[in-house]
Amino acid sequence: TGAGNDAAGIVGNVGGSGAANLRSAIAGSTSGNGFGIGDSQNKTFTSRVGGSVSVVGGAQIDYAAINGTTVGGGVSLALGNGENTGFVSGIGATIGSFAYTGGTANDTVGLTKQATVKNGVSVFTGTQGQDSIELNLSMGYTIGGSVVLNTGAGGGDDSVFVGNGNVRGQLSVTTGAGNDEIDVDYVKVGLGLAVNSGAGNDDIELNSNTVGVNTVIDAGAGNDSVFLS
Repeated sequence: TGAGNDAAGIVGNVGGSGAANLRSAIAGSTSGNGFGIGDSQNKTFTSRVGGSVSVVGGAQIDYAAINGTTVGGGVSLALGNGENTGFVSGIGATIGSFAYTGGTANDTVGLTKQATVKNGVSVFTGTQGQDSIELNLSMGYTIGGSVVLNTGAGGGDDSVFVGNGNVRGQLSVTTGAGNDEIDVDYVKVGLGLAVNSGAGNDDIELNSNTVGVNTVIDAGAGNDSVFLS
């Protein structure tokens, strides 16, 4: 897509790969660019992409969503410096891997609803912004590799939630300066669990998890609260 506020979507099956370059939306607009694959309500059928899905954003607002779509390769969302949202809603579908890269503004990233990931998950929301990462899986669904979540070294008040499901590799959560909230609940981690919340008054809660190796928590400078049950 070129300059301006654009929207593109696919509902159906793609034998090869899918790629979108959203370029720049109108500065100051509240809508920006959007790209989606699949039926968000899963009312008709599950889509399939044989190869990979790649979405590149511009300098303004970008939104990318992969809904109920099995992807043979990886899903890569690099949405740039705008206030961005990137979601994979599994609805029982399987993807090869998930990677998200943000920029200097606020990012919202989600992997939800019975999503199975064959390999790993990597999220870096960029150097600045007040960011939110949510991996709300369902019991019994698996991430085959490691999960690395990083909101950058900036001073935003970030939120990270990982709930339910299995992570066969390592689970690592890193947030920068700011008053951050980190919750990991009902997750089975095959290897180690590491949390580093940086400077600021942080709230860390780890509830009903099983960790195969070590759990390491570094809450950084500030008045922090750490709770394990």
